[in-house]
Amino acid sequence: MDKKIIKQLAEIVGVEHVSDDPIELMVHSRDASPIFGEIPSVVIRPGNTSEVSAILKFANENKICVLPRAAGSVTWGASVPNKKGLMVIQMSRMNRVLDVDEDAMVATVEAGCTWSRLERTINPRGWKVAIMPHGAGMIAGVGANVALNGYSMASGGNGMQGDHVTGLEVVLPTGSVVRTGSWAMKGCKPFNSKIGSPGEITRLFLRSGNIYGVITKVALRIYAIPPAKDYLMHSFKSISALVRAAYKIQKYELSSGFQMITKEIVGTTGWPIPIENMIWGSVEGCSPGVVDEKMKMWRQIVESEGGTEVDQTVARIFGAELEDNRIHRYTWANEAYFPGGGRFQILGSVPINRIEEFLEITYGIAIKHGLHCFGLCQFERNSAHMFTVMPYYEKDPEQRQKTLDVGTEAIKAIADAGICLSVLDGVYSPSYDYLDPQTFKLTKSIQKTLDPNNIMQVPWEIGGKTR
Repeated sequence: MDKKIIKQLAEIVGVEHVSDDPIELMVHSRDASPIFGEIPSVVIRPGNTSEVSAILKFANENKICVLPRAAGSVTWGASVPNKKGLMVIQMSRMNRVLDVDEDAMVATVEAGCTWSRLERTINPRGWKVAIMPHGAGMIAGVGANVALNGYSMASGGNGMQGDHVTGLEVVLPTGSVVRTGSWAMKGCKPFNSKIGSPGEITRLFLRSGNIYGVITKVALRIYAIPPAKDYLMHSFKSISALVRAAYKIQKYELSSGFQMITKEIVGTTGWPIPIENMIWGSVEGCSPGVVDEKMKMWRQIVESEGGTEVDQTVARIFGAELEDNRIHRYTWANEAYFPGGGRFQILGSVPINRIEEFLEITYGIAIKHGLHCFGLCQFERNSAHMFTVMPYYEKDPEQRQKTLDVGTEAIKAIADAGICLSVLDGVYSPSYDYLDPQTFKLTKSIQKTLDPNNIMQVPWEIGGKTR
């Protein structure tokens, strides 16, 4: 990037917070996904909302494309640059917990605050967040996760991340600063995002991927740490039986956290559990008696579908480790899973009763082409967030390309089957091809109004590909 522009950016944030060092630029061309992005031209680290506003005004005036980013821990490519000459706005300096309002049951943080920092602040006071992002969630930035409306094991009982957002502060691409929910009202704090006003726009920015602006502050509902909690784990010989049990568990709202893995994963882990299809979950309540009643009903459901309970000591250890994200940190780096270091994930959100169909389609196509794969899902209240994961050897370009081609074929087949899907690891999404044209037209119209010079990285700019 032109040194004159670098100097002007340094005047906004300080010379020490702007970098065009080749190593730093290379680091910011990748995230935790297998996607290779473009090398950005500059990385800038704002320290407050005013600096973000000034950066976006400058970028807008000079037509410089920007991509907000925090830890880069997302596993499907959302923080990978897809344009040359792009500026990465690195939000990690904006990492403070600004307010913990126990009366309103709301915590307000800067967008670069990590979930671990927030939890360390509120846990000693007896509070927790509803959704701790899966995978590398402990190091993930709150703002980035909210912009993707994230989910986790806890979504089984708590829904999506956006369900717990009570207000946002967002810098629009032109540099204007807006607040949402009750925060938008003069003198009000961000205690509620559902204020009934026609101007309420909080949900516009959830799952937006920051295409409408840069989230700088997030207000979240916090919850009392439950007095009672326990864990259950069960194995099933068939996916059909597992799905029927999972549906009933969710129907009667028995889980506070809920997840499944297929026998293909279990066989690689070395965990002391049967090599079968597994579900495990947590049950919370205001007293041990409430938890016991939920667990009794859970066991009755599983027994009626032929499931087998795993020793509860294992379930408790496994569940506690999983919720602390240590299991994910282990498994996603486990050489038994990814011996060559690479994997593409087919991600889809489906009704619970279509889990088996999703797996049959994706497994069938992978097996047809001679690829190994395995499946898992994290449940949301009435749906399942599915993953079919296909490992490959990172150093074998032909195998990587074959895996990519197979994944693309599979995700098209899912779309043709009418399953609402997400993406193939940020490489390919047919969502735009299948979206109602008028709905897509409206989305682009909103984006164009808020971002007249098209400076925010948006996925539809290169057809159906989101990378």
